[in-house]
Amino acid sequence: MTGNRIGLWDHVERRPEQSLADLYAGRAEFLRLADQGPFWCYHVAEHHFTPLGMAPSPSIYLSALIQHTQRIRLGSMVHLLPLYHPLRLIEEICMLDNMSNGRLELGFGRGISPYELGHYGTSFIHSRAEMEEVLEILVKGLRNEILTHKGDKYNFPAVPMELRPVQQPNPPLWYGVNSPNSIQYAAERSLNVITAGPNQALAAQAKAFFDIWQPGGALNPQITSPKMGAFRMGFVAETDAAAEKKAREAYPVFYQNLQKLWLDNASVATQFPPDYDELAAYDTFIVGSPETVREKVEQFYAESGCNYLLLEMIWGSIGQQESMESLGLLGEAVSGLVASD
Repeated sequence: MTGNRIGLWDHVERRPEQSLADLYAGRAEFLRLADQGPFWCYHVAEHHFTPLGMAPSPSIYLSALIQHTQRIRLGSMVHLLPLYHPLRLIEEICMLDNMSNGRLELGFGRGISPYELGHYGTSFIHSRAEMEEVLEILVKGLRNEILTHKGDKYNFPAVPMELRPVQQPNPPLWYGVNSPNSIQYAAERSLNVITAGPNQALAAQAKAFFDIWQPGGALNPQITSPKMGAFRMGFVAETDAAAEKKAREAYPVFYQNLQKLWLDNASVATQFPPDYDELAAYDTFIVGSPETVREKVEQFYAESGCNYLLLEMIWGSIGQQESMESLGLLGEAVSGLVASD
């Protein structure tokens, strides 16, 4: 059995023609199908005040999806730690880990949008320091019956931790990496990681990560085999032409949703270009027939050195029925290539 795994990532974009109630019901249907397939985990992003993210509270959203799944793991990518009071977040994480019978994966970060943080009154400049303090408190609270902490923002002399996580000492922690410094930070702490970029560039990052990574790190001491994952946008149809046509139609909608807050503030996020072909040159898309997608997935693992592929399967103008059919075809395409548990 291969050690490679494939997961699903979701921004939970708004569809103007669909009510939010139907959007959430559609995601539950999507997860019920994913739960039957070879998919290891479903990760949801956290965004605020933008059509890119209709799940601004990952904890509430995941608590609903837990009820529709039995096997697939569920988690955030990421919880924006500067926006949380750490005590409430500790309690929510314990609830989720117990509700899911220990299927929770927990991503953390400071956020990439200064506008989202700013609306909460959080400074982007100070967000890294705030993230580090909340993370320190989070780990203490998950591992100890009494939480004590004295820091720059929070002071907890002795808080009883009545809720405990199923997974000890804490649910697996994840971090997004995009530079040598962030790779070193994650590897030294035994974190699982997600990144992005062309296959060949990923190979160097993966080598650096696995060279540095050692078991017993401060944040995931229970992990003995780390996951180095990369993000791709996916769509599968019966033919390459049909899949390519839909992906090209869907991308401008995704791009506008991605950029809205930035454009509202007379700026632009630079991580995604407006042109589909320009982005495709960076191996960002895994799009095609089941045969083509299987080849691209095999190529990803062979060239990137990563052992985890994270695919976003609902984005832009991709509709509910299209996403369900695409997911089913994806499951058939990667069957035997990846481990699901």
